[in-house]
Amino acid sequence: MKSTIKTFVIRHILMFFLFVLLFTGRATSQSEFHELSVSYGVRSSTEIIRNGWIDEFLPIMTIGLVKIETTNTKVTGPVIFSWKYIPKSRWSIGIVAGRVKGSYDETIGSYWAEGESVNHCKYSAFTIAPETDFRYIQKENITLYSSAAVGLTFLAEEINGSEEKRNHIDGHLSIVGLRYGEKLGAFAELGFGFKGLINFGINLRL
Repeated sequence: MKSTIKTFVIRHILMFFLFVLLFTGRATSQSEFHELSVSYGVRSSTEIIRNGWIDEFLPIMTIGLVKIETTNTKVTGPVIFSWKYIPKSRWSIGIVAGRVKGSYDETIGSYWAEGESVNHCKYSAFTIAPETDFRYIQKENITLYSSAAVGLTFLAEEINGSEEKRNHIDGHLSIVGLRYGEKLGAFAELGFGFKGLINFGINLRL
């Protein structure tokens, strides 16, 4: 059974790469151009870290010494803006910037002691990063690609009225992206990082 599944997976991976190779020879005939994009993301890494993803694991990791319940979560974004230059090749380069903000309440306690504290938290994060993508298929009205970006996030966080600002390295990997349209197009990406698990929007080719 395991051998059958392994053969099935390997066969479909090879079929995918063969499919990609069949189209790679046509992309270099495209003219160079620029793209301006605006998009909206869902479940960015900033949101995931701050909006309760660790609630179920923290008591296990601390043997019940710390438990957290996150409630009243609100988030806007990330809203993403980007510019890309696409030369006569399958690789593009550009700059991407995005902003996300949100708020939540967290109740902190312990399974081993009485008493709880409630914190009201607000945050906003601005990220800017260079980005590159590789285009498996690039035709006039359809593009299939993957992309990666690594940059810097400027985070402002307020807990019970006390504000703290700090910076950290951030990134995003879009495993697969699909764009449809000629000069004006719509696109969607599936990945992980500061742009969200799902990121969708419109862009304009110049």
